[in-house]
Amino acid sequence: MARTERKSGRGYHGFTFHSDRGVTLEEDLRRRDLTINAMARAADGTLIDPYGGKSDLRSGILRHVSPAFAEDPLRVLRVARFAARFGFFVAPETEALMRAIVAAGEIATLTVDALFGVPQPVKYHPEFDTGVHVSQALDYCAKAGDALPVRYAVLVHDLGKAATPSREWPRHIAHEARSVRLVERFSERLRVPGDCRDLARLTARFHGTVHRAAELRPATVLDLLQASDALRRPERLGGLLKACAADALSRPGPPAQPYEPARILSAALEIVKSVDAGAIARMHPEAQDLPAKIRAARLKALGEWKKAERRESSGLDG
Repeated sequence: MARTERKSGRGYHGFTFHSDRGVTLEEDLRRRDLTINAMARAADGTLIDPYGGKSDLRSGILRHVSPAFAEDPLRVLRVARFAARFGFFVAPETEALMRAIVAAGEIATLTVDALFGVPQPVKYHPEFDTGVHVSQALDYCAKAGDALPVRYAVLVHDLGKAATPSREWPRHIAHEARSVRLVERFSERLRVPGDCRDLARLTARFHGTVHRAAELRPATVLDLLQASDALRRPERLGGLLKACAADALSRPGPPAQPYEPARILSAALEIVKSVDAGAIARMHPEAQDLPAKIRAARLKALGEWKKAERRESSGLDG
């Protein structure tokens, strides 16, 4: 049955719902957030569009249906996500209403600002404040024209720092694991696209490891490549490296240099891909430990490559 709801408190949980046969479909659709989400189809396929959603969809416009939009602060984030993902234009009257929601303090119920005021070690973060750091990293992504999954990954990669006990500040030991858990909860609540969720989870878990690419042992490099499914989906590794570059290069200081871990891990992926797993399988058709043999071959190739890299960097090859 169609339903309506009424605001009964602050935040996105503060609603009471009413549903019975007396509620019309038009009344139900009027409570939706955007006109493009306020359409339905009759049993015979006829489009039911009382608020102009079809026209707005064709024009790429995000427009609120009614003043009821202001009752759920989560809608502000949903509109921002739709605009970023689909390149839609936010109608001026809807943007004005979103600004009014923020001014009224409703966004605070979403705890999206929990990172501000959380200190970090100045040695690694001259900007000191975690919220400021994330904002600068997002600015870096925007200037680089990074795709939505990369921007979302950067937005949430340090969420775990908001859960660090204040007595441990400015250190954030094991914040990566906390970030992964919070990313999963946050992504589920916002119903983010799967590619955004997956890259965010990967970035939260491994951004510190990626930054130390030059120091990693071959086994750690291989584990990282496998965790990102880089052999089958190299674009996922590319997204991870872009997110990590924004994390590292957006910090205050001299003009940003090329992000060296991106070069190292991209080169490492090519080394791993050069190992012919099919040939190994043909050489050992009855082997019960074939995955171990393939892994050993890849580790050997990575080890030899890293030795060559060290010789080259020290000038011994010259």
